[in-house]
Amino acid sequence: MRLIAAPLVLIALLASSYAQSQADFEKAKGLYQEGNAANSRGDFAVAVKKYTEAISVYPFIPEVYFNRAVANRSLGNFAQAAKDLEALLDLKPNLPLPLWADFYHVWGLVLQEKGDYELALDRLDKALQLSPDNATIYYGRANTYFFLKRHDEAMRDYNKSIEMKPQSTAFYNRARLFNELGQLEKAKEDYSKSIELDPKYAEAYSNRGLIYQKGRQLDLALKDFNTALSLSNGDAVYHFNRGNVYLMKLQYALAVADYSKAIEVYPKWALAYKRRSEANKKLGRTKLSEADALKAKDLEKENFNPVTKTFIGNQSN
Repeated sequence: MRLIAAPLVLIALLASSYAQSQADFEKAKGLYQEGNAANSRGDFAVAVKKYTEAISVYPFIPEVYFNRAVANRSLGNFAQAAKDLEALLDLKPNLPLPLWADFYHVWGLVLQEKGDYELALDRLDKALQLSPDNATIYYGRANTYFFLKRHDEAMRDYNKSIEMKPQSTAFYNRARLFNELGQLEKAKEDYSKSIELDPKYAEAYSNRGLIYQKGRQLDLALKDFNTALSLSNGDAVYHFNRGNVYLMKLQYALAVADYSKAIEVYPKWALAYKRRSEANKKLGRTKLSEADALKAKDLEKENFNPVTKTFIGNQSN
């Protein structure tokens, strides 16, 4: 699973009521602001460092824990992000209602990314209770339901999110759900809507191409894979997908070229060797075909499959 960039929801510093020197509070505030600046420019490791320094000086500012959680989440440090949010709650802060909604939303996404889906649902439910008109939270909860294979509830939330705020990623993931349910025409329609909203969305082209391929609309599939490759600067998975179309179109030399590109990036991909073996055999390249077949058989036990580009994670607000 590949996730898109995490939503950067930073909260502003509120006044502190804890009994500690004003000088310490002001020093921590300065470090906090440095952390926010680093967070905003995408320098998340520096942001975590600055927030940690702020906490060491003055450990009673809830907003510092929240924004460190945001930075840790952006770094993929989901367990630490969850700890930061729990620490914030321990301070029993008096935050405005919208900030509580942000808090539970981000906490839900962190738990989702940790794989704690049931807990994630609890937090996202709380966020929606506080902010019932937030399309992005519905989208996040839909993704959680998707992971839990609770398809009806995922569909309901994707529909709600799209109705409130149509976004390319929401159409993409609803298409993913339609595809899993075997409703390929609806999936294709949603991939097309996703592309309309984001014409540079390489994965949407590739996934739509897979549906065209399955329906043996090979020219349309080829067009989508070509677009995906041009937008992704030659993604190896897309080369593999296009190679499959060339194989079906009996254009074996082109298929071999694409499978070779995939193998260059993923040298343990058994299926790529197997398909290249098939294409080489059709070209009369017996030794090359046999070598690829042996390599595929040798690698099959490793069960390596880089085709993970099927799901897109959480949106920004």
